[in-house]
Amino acid sequence: MVRITQLISIVLLLTAAFSCNSAHTQNTISFPLINDLQQISSNDLQNVRKSFLQIEKSAKMKICKPETKKQKKQRKKKKKPRECKTVDMGSYASSFAIMKTIYNEKKGSLVITAAHVCDSSAIIKAVKPLGKVPDEIKIEFVGTDIDGQSYKISILDMDIENDICLVFAEGFDKSIIPPAKHRLQPGEQVWNVASPVAEFHKGMVPVFQGYYSGIDENGKGAFTV
Repeated sequence: MVRITQLISIVLLLTAAFSCNSAHTQNTISFPLINDLQQISSNDLQNVRKSFLQIEKSAKMKICKPETKKQKKQRKKKKKPRECKTVDMGSYASSFAIMKTIYNEKKGSLVITAAHVCDSSAIIKAVKPLGKVPDEIKIEFVGTDIDGQSYKISILDMDIENDICLVFAEGFDKSIIPPAKHRLQPGEQVWNVASPVAEFHKGMVPVFQGYYSGIDENGKGAFTV
């Protein structure tokens, strides 16, 4: 089990162990996690697939037509409701479970995903250029595994700079992929299990094989697939 006071330390450990790719939504599993390149089996890959969760963020916003004090007074006098509309927005990210634990007396797993999906302020930034500021907003996170089962997701902590987010998947009790004990080295072979452009279905998640190429000028890890 992991205490909540240790979560920030876990995020920093993962930041040191992993490098994000340009898409910021894919989890990268390096062969050293399995220890021996020659011993990788279909069972190993199946475990990686079972650790995968697609995180869906759904936002329901209530946006009302601006009104002056005079208009507001007249509307209330006529007992008319304010003119509002509901706008739905959503986004997806890949993730993977790293540790089974208990949070708020609920069993589940710690999961790593992308911070830009966890960051709710991104929703506000998306609608502001349109001149719309939500009067009300409700955001929910749900994780779906390879078997099509869904789990309630709670945001625990995030590192915006490195685009890493730590969440809790309530009830998720399948495979976990522990963090690597060393940084990837250029030329190391990697597996990438992810759902680019949300391409993910029950029983199917894309699996890519490639190499770690190093760090670019922006401090981001680069991979070839």
